[in-house]
Amino acid sequence: DSSVSGDTFVDAEIIRQEIEAGRYDLTNPLSMEPDHLKAIERSSLHEEEDIGARHLEARLALEGAGPGIGERDTAWTAGVELATVEAHRRLSFRARDGRTRDVNGVLGSGGTSYAGERDAAGAFAEVSVPFADTVEVRAAARADEYDDVGGLRAWRLGAEYRPSDIVTLRGSWSTGDEAPSMHHLHSTAAQDHPYVRCAPESGPPPRTCDTANYRQVTRRTSGNPELEPSGSERRSIGAEARNGPFYLVADWYWLTTSELPGQHDATWAMLNHPECPPGGGSSCIERVAGDITIHDSFANIVKTEISGVNTRFGARAETGWGFVAMRGFWRYVTSSEEHIAGEERAYSLPRNAVRIVTSAGRGDLTAFWAVNYRDEIENRWDDGRFESWTGHDLTLDLREPLGLEEQRHRREALHEHREPLRDRRAARGRLGTHPLRNSQHAVLRC
Repeated sequence: DSSVSGDTFVDAEIIRQEIEAGRYDLTNPLSMEPDHLKAIERSSLHEEEDIGARHLEARLALEGAGPGIGERDTAWTAGVELATVEAHRRLSFRARDGRTRDVNGVLGSGGTSYAGERDAAGAFAEVSVPFADTVEVRAAARADEYDDVGGLRAWRLGAEYRPSDIVTLRGSWSTGDEAPSMHHLHSTAAQDHPYVRCAPESGPPPRTCDTANYRQVTRRTSGNPELEPSGSERRSIGAEARNGPFYLVADWYWLTTSELPGQHDATWAMLNHPECPPGGGSSCIERVAGDITIHDSFANIVKTEISGVNTRFGARAETGWGFVAMRGFWRYVTSSEEHIAGEERAYSLPRNAVRIVTSAGRGDLTAFWAVNYRDEIENRWDDGRFESWTGHDLTLDLREPLGLEEQRHRREALHEHREPLRDRRAARGRLGTHPLRNSQHAVLRC
């Protein structure tokens, strides 16, 4: 896919020349003078973005059953998988005469480019063993070998106990690895301008910061192809109650993810990075004519800890004219913490997140009304709040419209749906059979 944004970006070098020559009027940016308009035209750039990915996959799986304890059989699945992926995102800033500028020489822009390839081979196995009519134990394992970041492993052990036909008690433990994204491995430098607590004189690290003397510096952060996979561990206990069309499920979970990609703060970099050698370098401090540039990259230094309760519920009733149904999800976060290089940071998630879907249908026509709610949260710097919000989605689903078999027409209307901040899902998902996608590797499906 590709896109082009309009002439809203500025060539920093050209506009500086236009200002120095007196052709661009800094005192009146809306001036209609011919020289001023020509200066704007000569310095304007448009952004071109090229995004693409190619994913190829081959999978072989075998499954079967064996003797179990009591009247129930043991079930198993095992298989292998090969996959390859190529992904890229390329930004360029082009003037009307065809020349291009690096992102660091563009004003009013942001974003990075990356391109990478990844091959993987994996093997997986799952087994479900009934130890009695009311007890079942499940185990799963997966191993993947990536050509860029090495081996990834995942394990899961779970158990269920059914004291009655209605109630099921369960628990699980899982651990595993996740590969860093193509962005974190291969991205070009992103530039920002943070403040540092002090700027000590050049010299070998570690340096000291005896007196606070805040100043602004330039920082360029690039991808790091030496990143290691991150790891995670998840524990949960839960209960489920089902009676006909009614069900209620609650799971208490504790999720810890470590060695995630992140970056040290700018002050840490000033005190601990070495001076750049002649000609530049990475993870170093560059000093030119009093200006300071931090050349940084991502590192495996982020750890998150989340705990909470996930609840699902639903019901369905048949009527003389059709059906009505309701299903819902409620996530309650009891705690969320983030540590970067051992230092605790604010890691705000909505304490309550609710989604309730009500539906009614007759024949081939079904109407769905979904209500979404998120609690207010503090921002990352603890100096502001994102207000709570409620969203409504209305969907009409018509199967086999105008008598056309296996066709479906869906009409959706969205109302009052505002999401001021995206948050990470507390339960990071389950391991499927796609080792190259940037999804959680730790929690296996079993």
